[in-house]
Amino acid sequence: MKYSSGEGKLEVSVYSFFGPINAFFSAKGPEYDFETEQDADLTAFWDDDDFDCGNAIRQLILKSSRKNLKYQHGYGRNIVHLTVEYHPKSLYLTLGALIAAVLFGVIMSAVLPGKWNTMLDLNLLTPVKNLYITGR
Repeated sequence: MKYSSGEGKLEVSVYSFFGPINAFFSAKGPEYDFETEQDADLTAFWDDDDFDCGNAIRQLILKSSRKNLKYQHGYGRNIVHLTVEYHPKSLYLTLGALIAAVLFGVIMSAVLPGKWNTMLDLNLLTPVKNLYITGR
């Protein structure tokens, strides 16, 4: 950790109570020029011989969530506050999709013969599960 005191200890606290999720990252060390580091050109990473993929991904995440980040330095500590907005609409959409999938499965089992359900499972559902869940 370049801007820590060398101990490499990062304190993380996350909390939420019926609203946005707040995450605080804190480490002892000298002040970090947060704005200048975020404005760094990302294409410089790709051309570098000592390319660090983790650093490039970190910079992309910082740039994409820049408006939700706050930085402060006080009492020898660097503190980054990240606020993640919570939208109840996404919960309702997820629950609605889950209920629709269960109903669709029950209807498909009742209407189609067993061979069709087996074919759909082997040719559609199993490859999707393997691709997104098990990563094979």
